[in-house]
Amino acid sequence: MKPLILLAIIAASILTLSLGLFGQDLQQDFESYDQIRDSLDSLYDLEKYAQAIDLIKSVYGLFPEDDFELTRSHTLFCRMAGLYEVCMDVFEAGHKKGYFYFIMPGMKKYEPFTEFERFDDVVTEDARLREEANKESKTLMEVETPQGYSPDRQYPLLIVLHGGGSSIDRAKKHWHSAKLRNEYIVAFLQSYMHMDLITYGWRTSDQRAQEDIKKIYDELINNYSIDTARVVVAGISAGGSMALDLAINKIIPVAGVFGVCPGKPQDFEPASLDAARRKNVRAYILGGETDFYLSSQNEMAKAFKTTRLKYEQVVIEGLGHDYPEDFSTWIDTALDFLIDYEKHM
Repeated sequence: MKPLILLAIIAASILTLSLGLFGQDLQQDFESYDQIRDSLDSLYDLEKYAQAIDLIKSVYGLFPEDDFELTRSHTLFCRMAGLYEVCMDVFEAGHKKGYFYFIMPGMKKYEPFTEFERFDDVVTEDARLREEANKESKTLMEVETPQGYSPDRQYPLLIVLHGGGSSIDRAKKHWHSAKLRNEYIVAFLQSYMHMDLITYGWRTSDQRAQEDIKKIYDELINNYSIDTARVVVAGISAGGSMALDLAINKIIPVAGVFGVCPGKPQDFEPASLDAARRKNVRAYILGGETDFYLSSQNEMAKAFKTTRLKYEQVVIEGLGHDYPEDFSTWIDTALDFLIDYEKHM
């Protein structure tokens, strides 16, 4: 058999096999939504947007509790495929179910939609639904105690704030380490402020959020055995900015603040920094070399140095606006810096 003919047969066989496997994927019985999510992630990486849309259509109704997330993925793949009208159809159908998607016309990803007349109505309805949800939502807390927790001894407390467009569940996947597991009470907070239906965000100088967090702090102190001299507030991105806001502006009393890829809080005045320094508050800023907030972090570090507030800034080579791979190690390193254990033991 000639080499070219043989290669053609092999290529055709591979194509047939891949199409057959994909067809099986559409027909298979998924045991969990996680399996669907993994399949969609793979198709996204392969830029097979049309196939992803077909898969989504085939599994609607399979896991009703995850219907919103599936519609959100549907809009993503329609947008990536340039199917803007279909994308708005999905948005409108979702709105009828009470879903909302954080559709902001100023975002670059929505620029192609602005040429469609009905997009303004889609944006307006999305904002209305989000505003109504925010009226009823609350700042939530989940607490994890260390192994062998006993009310007869006091423990340091770490308060963790998720990033923008995130949640408690997502934060818990990242904020874990040997030190937290064995030594710390960890309180995960979730903002009242919806972004879309199932994700949330923080805004610095938000009086409602600040008051909620004050109440949560008091609840923690009253219900758990906490050493109030060893409290650290931490977060990533918008959560890191909010953590800095809480620490520097004395919203709650803390010994230290750990910001991962944070932006600069709205209220970041020298007088507040000086007051924090006098209270011996320390700051640990962890960012990435290509993080779009790096310039803000450098600006904050300069202000810390000027006011003589004790701080550490780390910039990780090659990292963007994200958690580093060895984040557990960085958590423990930051906590060692922020809390003087010998002073409080």
